[in-house]
Amino acid sequence: MPLAEEENIALLSYTGGTTGTPKGVMHSQKGLGAAILSAAIEDPLDDRDRVLLSTPIVHSAGSLLWRSLVSGVHVYLMGSFDAAAFIQAIKEHEITTTFMVPTMLYRLLDQTKKMEYDMGSMRNIFYGASPISQKRLKEAFEVFGPIMRQQYGMTECNIVITRLSKSAHVWAYHNNSEVLKSCGKPCILTEVRLIDEDGNDVKPTEIGEIIVKSPAMMVGYYQRPDLTQEYIRDGWFYTGDIGKWDESGYLYIVDRKKDMIITGGMNVYSSEVERVVNQHPSVALSACIGVPHPD
Repeated sequence: MPLAEEENIALLSYTGGTTGTPKGVMHSQKGLGAAILSAAIEDPLDDRDRVLLSTPIVHSAGSLLWRSLVSGVHVYLMGSFDAAAFIQAIKEHEITTTFMVPTMLYRLLDQTKKMEYDMGSMRNIFYGASPISQKRLKEAFEVFGPIMRQQYGMTECNIVITRLSKSAHVWAYHNNSEVLKSCGKPCILTEVRLIDEDGNDVKPTEIGEIIVKSPAMMVGYYQRPDLTQEYIRDGWFYTGDIGKWDESGYLYIVDRKKDMIITGGMNVYSSEVERVVNQHPSVALSACIGVPHPD
């Protein structure tokens, strides 16, 4: 039987990113193994755990699937997400762990107000893929307990860039709620830098592009050497995300580089505008875009 080499391509995932045109992301056997190892060290699971997944397993949920199978975890898949059915499945199968995007978490919280539920078996709720409401995250902490875990990543980095651990959530909830807006600290095996337009590292609280170096990083884009050279330079992957560090080393995502709006000579980050608008009680969700103006 043929044996795979470390540099052989193990996984080809497609991502649209900010361009909208799907790009094939090539991961080697070594890179996929490094991602699973990093996750296994930081997020221990074993054969007593039961994982429920209802999001597409080609992205974030797929990373949790790989990581679960390595540890002999029982994995349950749902064809689609329905909050009531999800709660029932947790009780029926004594689910301990799941992954959700923020919108799903909001619906789950709303559903708990409409029905009796038993989620006592749960000990891990991973969330990510988009910004989360600080208010609703606090609500989730109060309803489900100290079981929240956040992960920040992207297909090119096998989802292992930073993590906000359960203990960090607990500390932030009781001591500094601003940290709940962060995406945590760099994962094991991963280096993260924030740089300015000249490639220099920025100081804490200053804005910069997030670049990443990790053995879990992609080999490159399938049949797109031009894009590979554009995004990987000197061993660093340029994410296109704009972020900042706080004094304690927590990373905050400010916006996408290509989504930044320039008005009156000032940089305006759409996510910052959305965060403020979304605080209004009459607003469920908002999106901010730049519109060309002759001035």
